[in-house]
Formats: sequence, structure tokens, C-alpha cells
Amino acid sequence: MGASAAGVGVAVCLLLAAAGCSNSSADAGGTGGSAGSGGAGGSAGGGAGGSAGTSATGGTAGSASGGAAGGAGVLFHDDFDVANPAWHFDTGDPTATYDLAAGGLTVKGGSLQAFGWIEPDPSWGDDVEVVARYRIETGLVGGVVVRGEPTTWDAVNCNLRDDYEQLRLAEHTARTYLTLDSAASTVDLGVDYAVRARIVGDTLDCSEAGGATVSRSSIQRTSGVIGFFVYQGSVRFDSFEVKKASN
Repeated sequence: MGASAAGVGVAVCLLLAAAGCSNSSADAGGTGGSAGSGGAGGSAGGGAGGSAGTSATGGTAGSASGGAAGGAGVLFHDDFDVANPAWHFDTGDPTATYDLAAGGLTVKGGSLQAFGWIEPDPSWGDDVEVVARYRIETGLVGGVVVRGEPTTWDAVNCNLRDDYEQLRLAEHTARTYLTLDSAASTVDLGVDYAVRARIVGDTLDCSEAGGATVSRSSIQRTSGVIGFFVYQGSVRFDSFEVKKASN
């Protein structure tokens, strides 16, 4: 499952191709929502992700960037300093851009959301811990995606939402995401946070370093890609790391 890998060049702001769908009633348009509320409909739309390029047309933005791996157990690490062909970027949001510059990856997404992902090596297994360091510069939501299907954007995620000041655990279904659980958490624009998504078996734990934690069992998704998403805002990612999770 997942999109095929493609060579990726240096990222520039890239205007992506349009696709049709909408966010759930739990999260769309700034309205409130809680676990179990219905999600608004919408087709998955196009844009599972194309190959990257340096032009402003056709395909995903250039790669994110490479970085030396961290400590023991690290499977993937990126400081967004140099181009890394492991990254793929979604083409489903016409407002999405991915800009690699000055040691960071700035991602802008609209109502259809911007997604970036890597294909996990089969040797990693499906139980992983992902930590993304980022700040929401403007807008609403940035988060970490695990066990994703990028042709439809079915996945689970851990995210920070600025307007509600919450850490959220949510599920994407056909590009629409529904919040399953949440906890109060200070979220300020322009402030760096480290968000961790740890999934082992059918349990997803979401946490913010030094802050809130939420957990959910009975997660139905069993495998898939690993990455990030941005909804209605601009988010700068400073690092992204995947480690093997132990029981």
C-alpha cells in the first residue's frame, strides 16, 4: 500500500493540483467537535502524490531534506537541511505548498490539507514511534500521520490545534478527519513543539513533550505510510524522526 517512491529534488513553493473533499464536522471550518461526531462527506479526490520536481507545475514539491540519524533505534531522521528523496508530497489540495529553506520545511495547507509522507521499509515493522518538531506559524492544525494510505488518505494522526488549544488524536477517512480524543494543551503560534505519535498493535498514543497525552485503543489500521499533515494553516517542520517502538 502507499504511493510508489519517486526521485525528489530541491523543494520550492509548489501549487498543487485540485481535488474535491471536505473536512469532518468535527474539525472543518473552525467548528467544534468531539469523538464520535459525524464527519462530513467528501470524496478522496485526486492527488495521491506525484514525483517531485523543481518546477512549479506537475507533481509534488521537491523533497524535504536529509539529516544524520539520531541515537539507537532510529530508523529515519530528517533535519530538513538538504534534499531527501525519501519524501513524497500530496497533490490533492490546490492551495498546498512545500518550501524547503533555511533548515526547515514550511508546509501550507487549505481545507483539503497538505500531506507529506515516507514509505517505511518492511524491516521496520508496523509498531513505530514518530516525533516531529514543528511550529504552527499561522492558521489551525499541524500533525503527525501514521499507518496512512496516501491514495485515499485513510490514516490515524496526532495533531495540535491552535484555535482550540488542544492535542488531538484523530482518524482520517477519505481525506476527512474525525477527532477521536483530545486533551487541553497550550498551543501558541510561532512556538516550537515536539509531537509524538507512538503506535503499537492497535493502540495509538499521542503526546506533546512536557505537555498533554491522549491514547486510543482498537485502532483498525494495521500498516501504512508515515508522515505529516497541515490543515488550514502554515506549519514549519524543523525535524522528523522515526524509531522502532517496543511493547
